[in-house]
Amino acid sequence: MASAYCFRETHAHADHLTSSQYLKSQLGGNVPVCIGARIAQVQNTFASVYGFDNPAFFQNTFDIYFEDDFEFALGGTTCRVMHLPGHTPDHIGYVLGGAIFTGDSIFNPDVGSARADFPGGSVTDLYSSIQRLLSFPEDSLLFVGHDYPAPGNRTPIPCTTVREQKDAWNKKDKTEFIEWRQQRDATLSAPRLLHPSLQVNIRAGKLPLKDESGRAWLKTPLRGVDRCWPNCAY
Repeated sequence: MASAYCFRETHAHADHLTSSQYLKSQLGGNVPVCIGARIAQVQNTFASVYGFDNPAFFQNTFDIYFEDDFEFALGGTTCRVMHLPGHTPDHIGYVLGGAIFTGDSIFNPDVGSARADFPGGSVTDLYSSIQRLLSFPEDSLLFVGHDYPAPGNRTPIPCTTVREQKDAWNKKDKTEFIEWRQQRDATLSAPRLLHPSLQVNIRAGKLPLKDESGRAWLKTPLRGVDRCWPNCAY
């Protein structure tokens, strides 16, 4: 079983930079950064977008690559890795006793779910992942990756229960969910920090390698920059 003292990612975010390398510097020692093994698929997708053609770009980035259902100790509790594809193909969550850290899959009931139109994303897979989460006991806590402003401007909340999710929007059947998610995604623009985030996050929070002149660059593709999904012309 892996050390409990590590920084665990759920996927490569496209809307903010991971703090993993900052945390490593603050905690001291060689604290490993962990992620699902399918991150290689996402790295391969975006390597050509940003000109990361040198294999060294992805060497010595993440420290541990979790396989599905891998278990590790967290104090006196066992934590299990769960593959939750849909938002991204590599997405994972973490099951810790009666709590599930869902990352960007299901959100709070009045928000809904994560988008599924990123490269490699799948609304069908997302529906299946959500159903998997809703199969846990009804008192299980679902700790979501984001909470957005909702009608009524309520106070932000970090989690809901499986029962609360079942009683709310997730009563949609598969066809209804797919139609709702696709209609919603069609109205969303690319995240504002998309290109900086991906170039850093697919390298575990590290900046791109320096060129022969010692300069590091964050690149912005000119094709498809205004609307990068789902049919991006990179």
